[in-house]
Amino acid sequence: MHQVRVGVAGLIFSALVFAQGSGSTNPTPAPAAGDLPFPEQPFRVTRTATGNLASVGEGHVVVEEPKAKEPRRIRVDAKVRVTAHKKSELGGRKKLTLGDLRAGMAVRVVYEPETNRAVEVRVLEKAANGKSS
Repeated sequence: MHQVRVGVAGLIFSALVFAQGSGSTNPTPAPAAGDLPFPEQPFRVTRTATGNLASVGEGHVVVEEPKAKEPRRIRVDAKVRVTAHKKSELGGRKKLTLGDLRAGMAVRVVYEPETNRAVEVRVLEKAANGKSS
């Protein structure tokens, strides 16, 4: 009788051990590089420059940041996205280009520090005291 109890207990213990792993599945393989949802947009490090637009030139913008000692010159190209806050002077307009930007506008420029290339230029709402919000 004692052997039957040990045998049954061993069988139950074995079933419990097996049951712990019975719900697991094989891990799904990582998608191939071409199957990623946004293959043209890999992870990239960006920085932000916020201030007034000093100038817009051929292939660059110059941003005067309030706490910076010197204006920041950032490269721009045809791939840069230009957007505007809905309460800014360009608000409500779609398909903005670099040609729509003017000196003195409050802007936030998102750029890649490695290449110093702008990813996005956003025209901000200008507060009554002249500071951008």
